[in-house]
Amino acid sequence: MKWIWPASMFDERGQQRVLSCRSDLAMALASGSNPMKHKAWCNEDSLAAHVLSDESLLVAVADAHFGGRASELCVQRLLPAFLASEGLLHERLERTVERIDQELLDDKEETNELSESTCLIVHVSGRNVHFVNVGDSLLFVCKDGQVDKKNALSMRFLPLRYSIVGPSWDFGAFEVEEGSVLLLATDGIEEECSNLLYDELGTFFQAEDEDLQDQLRSLLVRADDREQGGGRDNLGLIAIRC
Repeated sequence: MKWIWPASMFDERGQQRVLSCRSDLAMALASGSNPMKHKAWCNEDSLAAHVLSDESLLVAVADAHFGGRASELCVQRLLPAFLASEGLLHERLERTVERIDQELLDDKEETNELSESTCLIVHVSGRNVHFVNVGDSLLFVCKDGQVDKKNALSMRFLPLRYSIVGPSWDFGAFEVEEGSVLLLATDGIEEECSNLLYDELGTFFQAEDEDLQDQLRSLLVRADDREQGGGRDNLGLIAIRC
């Protein structure tokens, strides 16, 4: 099973979509109700989620700049790049990023494409989590109303050749408690865009018996609410209950 939401699925600001992929996996996307800066595309965030043959999950959020094509390529090439990569899991994830990076570079050189993209890729098997991240998208663990940010942010973007400051990517692996919710988010979740503090995010997932889609919808609606100071950027979200 797979779900891919390209940036071009929205064609105007103020649009939202939330989907329950299955009981433990939900996705949400908003083009921004009150954007604080002009964008080449009204929405430049893309999402992908795949259930692999061993029932593990491979998901990604990508946030492009100067148009949404780069983020669309990230999510469209995610699964083929992962399946073509070999080695231990962390090696496969790093090689996945390398393959996606090369495809974006080839596309840029062939088409003079201006866009570039962040890319946060997460693999989840049971309560074991591995991730690789390029750029400033965010990975949180929410449990009992508490929030723990797991990844380091950078000013690197894909293709990497055109952003030379800092390490190429951040990699990590950790185990979560049963009932924890992993939350992937593009930078539209940051306080200046959503008017939400990171510490507030865990409250949306505090009730373990509540439908995950409803919880994610509540977060998206609040973060995109211009009356409460939100909606100032595109926002892509993926939630996984472990």
